[in-house]
Amino acid sequence: MRLLFLMVALAGLLLSSCSKYDEGKPSLASKKSRIVNNWAVVKITANGFDITSAKIITSVDVRSNNTLTVNGELFGTPYSNVGGWAFNSNKTHVLVTNNDGSVDSYEIIKLEKDSMKLRIVNGDGVTIEYEFKTA
Repeated sequence: MRLLFLMVALAGLLLSSCSKYDEGKPSLASKKSRIVNNWAVVKITANGFDITSAKIITSVDVRSNNTLTVNGELFGTPYSNVGGWAFNSNKTHVLVTNNDGSVDSYEIIKLEKDSMKLRIVNGDGVTIEYEFKTA
């Protein structure tokens, strides 16, 4: 009986330590398998103000070959940009390589198979949070 209790307690401890992110549930699925998806924007905020209706980004298609396509609208005209992506060494950030070769680092707040939340502070000091769900 003690052995069973010890095994259950150990399993609970291991599962509770599997999440590196502020939000979301622990998962045994790999981080790559969770991020590879076609993501639809739920909400975008800039310093806490909702800017989702600007449609700057409407969806992001993250592929297993470490490429992604960002879709959105610019002054009412649809656009798509293709870039690359990778995790940083401890998989707490997604590094996105833009068309001009620059790299943006997005902090992962939540990463589940059907929802994701990212945060970045831009060059002007504005904190932007992106909330996605599977499309």
